[in-house]
Amino acid sequence: MDNWALGKCKVFLKYYHMEQLARVFEERNKKVVIIQSAVRMWQAQNKFLKLKWQREKAVVKIQSFARMVNARKGYMQSKKRRIQAAILVQKSVKGFMARKKVQPKIKEHRRQMEAAVVIQSKWRSFAAMKERKHLLAEKKRLDELLLVEQQRIEREKKQRQEEERRRQEEEKKIAEEEARKERGRKGKRKQQKEVKFQTDSAIKIQRGK
Repeated sequence: MDNWALGKCKVFLKYYHMEQLARVFEERNKKVVIIQSAVRMWQAQNKFLKLKWQREKAVVKIQSFARMVNARKGYMQSKKRRIQAAILVQKSVKGFMARKKVQPKIKEHRRQMEAAVVIQSKWRSFAAMKERKHLLAEKKRLDELLLVEQQRIEREKKQRQEEERRRQEEEKKIAEEEARKERGRKGKRKQQKEVKFQTDSAIKIQRGK
C-alpha cells in the first residue's frame, strides 16, 4: 500500500486504501478465524480426551467399587453362613451335652413326679373314702333323725286323732246325755200333764156330782 501520509494525529489515505485495508482485514480475519477454530478444536479435543480419560477412570473406579461391594457382600454372606453354621453346631453340641447331663435328673424328676402322682391319687382315694364314710354316717344320722321326726309326727297325728276321737265320743256322750235328759224332761212334763189332766178330770167329776 503506497501514496499515504502520516500526520501528528491522523493518517491520510486515498479512497482506494479503504478497499485494500478491508481486503487485508478480511484476509487476516479469515486467518484469525481459522487459527481460532484450530485452537478451539485443539482445546475441545483436549477437553474431550480429558473427559474421556476421566470418565474411563470413573468407570474403572465404579467397577472396582462395585466389585469390592459385591466381594464384601459375598464375604459377609459367607461369613454369616459360617457363623450360623457354627452357632447351629454349637447349639447342637451344647444341647446334646446338656441333655446328656440333665437326662438322669430328668429321669429322677419324672420318677419323683410319678411317685407324687401315685401318692396324690392314693391320698385322694383315702380322702374320698373318708369323706364318703363321713357322708354315709351323716346320711345315716339324718335318716335316723328323719325317721324319729316322722315317728314323732306320726305319734302326734295318732295322738290328735285319738284326742279327736275322744272328743267326739265325749261330745256324743254329752249329746246322748242331753237327749236322755231331754227325754226325761219331756216324760216328766208328759206325766205332769197326765197327772194334771187326771186331777182336772177328777175335779170336774167331783164338781159335776
